[in-house]
Amino acid sequence: MPTTEYTTPWSPIGYIVAKRTYARRLVDDDVNSPTEEWKDVCNRVVEACRTQLNVGFTEEEEERLYRYLMTLKGSVAGRFLWQLGTSTVNTLGLPSL
Repeated sequence: MPTTEYTTPWSPIGYIVAKRTYARRLVDDDVNSPTEEWKDVCNRVVEACRTQLNVGFTEEEEERLYRYLMTLKGSVAGRFLWQLGTSTVNTLGLPSL
């Protein structure tokens, strides 16, 4: 799992959109549970690339993906940001994405 901290250069509305659109509840079944922060979303995506998609990234490639996501230099599809790391992908596989 990536360990380096990066600063995300949010635009005035970017953080709000990311929280609304991609942040999942920390406790799935609890509507009062707080939602992920951007670093949590990025960690979930990188972890899911390893465990759900079996992409085969090296540690350096995982760190690079994490850096690109955190610094908004690159991204995966929005539906990947929303669903990777969830039981929906475990159940339905890639068609859910």
